[in-house]
Amino acid sequence: MLAAFDAVIEARRARIDATALALPPLLWLIIWVGAAVNAVLIAFIDVKNIRLHLLMASLLAVFIGLVIFVTADMDHPYAGAVSVDPGAFERVREQIIDVRE
Repeated sequence: MLAAFDAVIEARRARIDATALALPPLLWLIIWVGAAVNAVLIAFIDVKNIRLHLLMASLLAVFIGLVIFVTADMDHPYAGAVSVDPGAFERVREQIIDVRE
């Protein structure tokens, strides 16, 4: 029983430690450099119609901005608007308790 309790405590500590995890700074650097490279490359595309060129550039900018926003929002999976809710963990706990009884 003590070994099972110790395993539960260790799993809890691991989950709490996982909430403090974040994406490494190198990955953030790659994301931002990739966004800058895409912005420069879109400027090199030769399009005769300036309105079409601005439309393409703005659509690419919106897409890159959304990718960065979602990446930043999901950087901490257990906190924020886009997060893992405790419902799945509660259902698993209830199933384990039902099996043991």
